Amino acid sequence: MFALAFAVLSVSFFVSHNYGPTGFSTYPSPATIDGKFDGNSTYTNIMYKCSSSNPSQKVGSLYYEIDSNGDIEVYYEQNKNLNDNSYGANIVNWSRSHSFSDLTGSDKAEFVFRNCAGQVVLDFTVDYISSSGSAPSGYACLGVSGGEGRMNTGSAANVLAAKTSLDYSFNVLNYVLTSNSPPTISSSNYSLPVSSPYTGWLFEDAYEVKVSGAAFGTSGFCGNVEVVSVHNSPPKYGANEMLPVDCPSVCGNGILEGAEECDDGNTNNGDGCSSNCAAEDKPAIDGKLDIFYTNPIEQCDAALNMLVGNLYYFGDCAFWQRNSKSHATMTGNREILCLSMHCQRQER
Repeated sequence: MFALAFAVLSVSFFVSHNYGPTGFSTYPSPATIDGKFDGNSTYTNIMYKCSSSNPSQKVGSLYYEIDSNGDIEVYYEQNKNLNDNSYGANIVNWSRSHSFSDLTGSDKAEFVFRNCAGQVVLDFTVDYISSSGSAPSGYACLGVSGGEGRMNTGSAANVLAAKTSLDYSFNVLNYVLTSNSPPTISSSNYSLPVSSPYTGWLFEDAYEVKVSGAAFGTSGFCGNVEVVSVHNSPPKYGANEMLPVDCPSVCGNGILEGAEECDDGNTNNGDGCSSNCAAEDKPAIDGKLDIFYTNPIEQCDAALNMLVGNLYYFGDCAFWQRNSKSHATMTGNREILCLSMHCQRQER
């Protein structure tokens, strides 16, 4: 039985966007922490965020991924209808003025990470962009140690990197624009003219961080990361401080949200994920490796069955979780990371 489990795990598979196991691959490539979104091939877990005062109003998207070293990479992008990197004479869809100094003044975002036991292990605020004598442009995201950045809980040594989208435009693309952002084709459109010398300018207002997996200790990281506060001074609407919360879940949209156990992109019964996004296929302790769709979901099967919280343990390994935002680890040199029906297996 265990030999079979080892043989199964010698091939890794990764499933993107919580549609259920559909293919094989290795860990996604680690994100380059520079403030620019690396794409869905790297950031495969997404949580849409809405306003705490208006849950139907989407304010941002939170992406995260666990790399092959166990470190966690997170990218948070605000909706451009809330804030953006257009300013000065070239603002886009602003009903009020917006200057470069607004972005350097007090803008920031607070990230909170919890371990699998629900304990806060990291709580920190990331500076958006501030004056910097060491940056080529004279401005940079100062992470958690300068500007508006600070540590609230945990060690700054576990925050391996922090960058923002405006830092990228200034220090990677070398577009140092402190008066006006690049002109677009109109005040209601973010497209740059064909002849623009500012190709690649990021109008998205975004934060990107990387934290050490070691910060979570033996409990591990189970996908519990939140952006609990974003300060925009000013935003396009509402108060300066936005408190993002999970958007209401929509079963059948292919995105694992809220209390959903699975979301395979439809509301059909009998396909492993029910019409109300409850998992239909659950492992059994029978000495056989269970199959979900065409892929194994057990890495071992033992007589010992323990349910601790939302985690089923079989023998010395954990192979399946009911908590949609969790991961499971196995002792020894094999590991399985699971977001309910969204699983990643990797030979260590």
